Amino acid sequence: MKYCKNFKLSKRSLVIEKKNNNYNYSKKKLILKDLKKDEVIIKVKFNSFNYKDILVGKGNPGLVRSYPHVPGIDCTGIICYSNSKKFKLRDKVMVIAKPVGINSPGTMSNYFAVSSKFVEKIPSNINIKLPIIFGTAGFTAMLAINQIKNLKVNKKYPILITGASGGVGLFSVFILNKLGYKITAATTNIKKNKKKLKLIGAKEVINYETFDKSINLPLLKKKYGAIIDNIGGSILANSLKTLHLNGVLISIGNIRSNHSMINILPFLLRQVRLVGINAESTNHLIRNKIVKNIFKYSKDKNLINLYTEYKFSSSSKIFKQILKNNYFGRVIFKI
Repeated sequence: MKYCKNFKLSKRSLVIEKKNNNYNYSKKKLILKDLKKDEVIIKVKFNSFNYKDILVGKGNPGLVRSYPHVPGIDCTGIICYSNSKKFKLRDKVMVIAKPVGINSPGTMSNYFAVSSKFVEKIPSNINIKLPIIFGTAGFTAMLAINQIKNLKVNKKYPILITGASGGVGLFSVFILNKLGYKITAATTNIKKNKKKLKLIGAKEVINYETFDKSINLPLLKKKYGAIIDNIGGSILANSLKTLHLNGVLISIGNIRSNHSMINILPFLLRQVRLVGINAESTNHLIRNKIVKNIFKYSKDKNLINLYTEYKFSSSSKIFKQILKNNYFGRVIFKI
């Protein structure tokens, strides 16, 4: 379709507003206009919240500095306008694990304008809802799991997953269990989450605060072949000491802190490794492999236990609950 500079379309969006260092969340009508070359407009069918949206909602200055702002980094939908040769009308598409929703309005709207380079087609045999169930969280979990597989972590040792009730943690538990690994899931609320985590595939559920109470020694008893850490801070430092020889800690999140006082003896005496994950920087070849692996689970009946679905009209109310850490797994919205 031809470039239309003054294209206008009313959209309903979740908007974060800042006033006197306080943040308010509400649904508002906005106008899409001045569509740029190579941009497309997606009529959104499903979108979701990720941890990055929580940071934005709390006013993290390293992400968004200008408010009001529309959050959201994931969506699936249908192309309803295209200035790109890559897409045509009614193409079924997704935006997953791409650098969107920070320097520009995000996906938490019924319409989303975005550069075509961040958009991918959904195969015709895949339900439009499936990619959003996994989203950036599931994509990130798959990247971590690939590290564990590539480094040939011994399956006789359990894998520790911290922050296991969040999106990345939950998908890590789910997929690693399918691959035959024994999982220890660490969470803050064992009473609330234990049954759900065991249903997903965890063999053991512990409180990750246990690592805050660890004896201040350079090395602790060897327990885990690998660790997927979503917490950071002291949890990363202390859990690192529990890795077996040639073990790996995969760092994904920083809920606790960006800083960690790490003792270097686990690296010197046990030859452990520390690997960081950033889903947005994944190259095209690896992305395709990850997406294909994700779609293998499209018919798994246990997927329903990994997410909660709401109507988009309730997004501001649900967002407030999420900001208080009152959620489990993925939170998705149907429009």
